[in-house]
Amino acid sequence: MAKQLKARFTLQMVEQHATHKGAEDQDQCHVNAKFTAVTSNMEDCASWSKWTPSGELNMTITNPAALDVLKVGEDYFLDITPVK
Repeated sequence: MAKQLKARFTLQMVEQHATHKGAEDQDQCHVNAKFTAVTSNMEDCASWSKWTPSGELNMTITNPAALDVLKVGEDYFLDITPVK
């Protein structure tokens, strides 16, 4: 069995939420990002899906610098590796 899973997901949506009023840190962010499994390239999902891949990942992001990495419509690899 594989020691690591590699899944290809597409960023479908980034939803910005308002930060609380009077926040001392003006760089605060609260964003929900929704990813779904790519179904058109089976090779990229072979480590975890034998047939048509299906999956979702929803993340709450609160680090403004992390948003620079994300672009709606782009594909990203999600690597799942056991913590030892």
